[in-house]
Amino acid sequence: YTSYPPASVNPMAARVAHDGTVLDPAGIDLAAGSGFGANRVPRVAWDGTNWVAGWTDNLGARLARVTPDGTLLDPGGESLPWLGVDELAESPGGGVRMVWTSELAGGELPDDIYSTYVSPGLEADEEAPISLGAPSHTHVDIALAGEDGMLVFRSDVSGDRHVLAQDVAGYLGAGSGEPVLLASGTGVSDPAVAWNGSLYLAVWSDDDAEAIYGTRLLQDGTVLDDPAILVMSGLEPDVSAVGTDFLVVGTDEVGSFATRKPFGARVRGSDGVVLDAPPILLGQSYARGPEVAGMSTRWLVTWGRYPSYDDPAATVQAAFVDADGSTPGEFGIATSSAFTDEHLSPAIGANLGIALIVWEETRLTHGEDWNLYGRRVLVDGTVFDDPGGFQITELPADERNAAVGWNGSTFQLAFEVSEQLGWFDHSATDVYGTRVDQYGEVLSPLGFPIEIGEGPDVMPAVGSGVDHATVASSVFVSEAPYAAYRIGARAFDDGTTGVPDTPDDPVVSAIHLAGAFPNPTPGPTRVRFILPETTRVSLRVYDVAGRVVRELVDSVTPAGEHDVRWDGRDNSGEAVANGMYLYRMEAGGYQGTGKLVVLR
Repeated sequence: YTSYPPASVNPMAARVAHDGTVLDPAGIDLAAGSGFGANRVPRVAWDGTNWVAGWTDNLGARLARVTPDGTLLDPGGESLPWLGVDELAESPGGGVRMVWTSELAGGELPDDIYSTYVSPGLEADEEAPISLGAPSHTHVDIALAGEDGMLVFRSDVSGDRHVLAQDVAGYLGAGSGEPVLLASGTGVSDPAVAWNGSLYLAVWSDDDAEAIYGTRLLQDGTVLDDPAILVMSGLEPDVSAVGTDFLVVGTDEVGSFATRKPFGARVRGSDGVVLDAPPILLGQSYARGPEVAGMSTRWLVTWGRYPSYDDPAATVQAAFVDADGSTPGEFGIATSSAFTDEHLSPAIGANLGIALIVWEETRLTHGEDWNLYGRRVLVDGTVFDDPGGFQITELPADERNAAVGWNGSTFQLAFEVSEQLGWFDHSATDVYGTRVDQYGEVLSPLGFPIEIGEGPDVMPAVGSGVDHATVASSVFVSEAPYAAYRIGARAFDDGTTGVPDTPDDPVVSAIHLAGAFPNPTPGPTRVRFILPETTRVSLRVYDVAGRVVRELVDSVTPAGEHDVRWDGRDNSGEAVANGMYLYRMEAGGYQGTGKLVVLR
């Protein structure tokens, strides 16, 4: 068992006689006083002569022998780095056999299972696989080219990583079929892809070398650059095109891991030449997760910036890069601390003239109830919307890890949704979508399902076309022979994806006050709410002193999504003064309140 005194976690043991007498009431300290927070999950087996106790720490497994009389033969345990102790069992002829799941060797879900024999003297043989998971496909990105497109994704197979590319038609069974291998290695990750009108540029990082590579591909998947192009030093790449050139962005260490800065480098589409060496510095330190979108004449890059590497607070920054590689410098997108200091995981989508930058944050309860917010940016640098952003989602679940695209008429957003079930537990993640027009109006405020199932569906990406969009994500497939993440892709145009709502859907199965838009407002605004069944609804606007300003609804209201307009006037018809107001809804035992700012 483990013992949790202050500031340490100690693996302990105690012998128990056949009559139930505890022979070591004070316990045997297996760590011999050196226990600390990483000691976990102790196991025990009899090896024919002694008991063998095993536990794990930050380095791997530790084993210690205890004699029948309670003597600890190996104080602190014998270290077996990189191995695990999920189970211990007696081995015929003496010694024990260890079995464990391997997070390092397997894909993201599930892990592989390994085993090894350990002699009576605690010497371990070479570990061997018992069961290896199917290839796990994650980190998908998608670029559309006319009616077709290209998927790039990471495939993990028991410790080996591969970056693969496949045309969308082939992935859906109507094209070339087999994917194209772009890179392999233990550190390859984060693939991204863009189309410049005549060919693709796929990029990825090699975490071991801390370098970003790329290769151009024709529409049929033919690789034009072998070996791959070394674009620049760094990690976390993304790519987009303006004209025939591409801009690759990433973050790179400058002095130390804690001081990563955002950089970019243009790659000429015609011959793959890197045009910016050294790369373009886009902003200051502590950058994470850059994304880039091409507009008519320039690129817009966004990223998160943390005050230090271990501080959860973050702002969302952005910078333009002109076609000639010049940049006017970074500017803030989400920097206000009026509601929260945590503005995380920015994503961007754009058309020729306007971009939408989306991020996630919690405004009501610290670290809980994550929702999406956004601001719009014109190609000339004008930033629209309140500095706190306009609210895109406000659902009774967490909405995180958004992706954004443009389908020719609206911004298409895909994001992960999970419902918090307890302090640590969440429901299996699903992928949902919503739409926002270029004026900042949220067209599907309650969202709609894209990928839902018993297993987790994660990491969405949106590909933008001239008049359509496609969403791809990692979908957990539990049926044999998979039991792993696979890539799922769907058309994503008019707010429907062919996936029905389900009665158990946490997003739509409860009464919910979905927010007001616009907010702040010059006067008129709309308050949205959802009812799973017909019920009596009271919806009122109050001033900060608690006085009723306007009664909006007081009636039996049918099930469904409702959108109630408030014209910014009180019950007597007079325009209300600038300031903060509250709107409150009561229905069927539900009570919900939101804040609204009138600013003329």
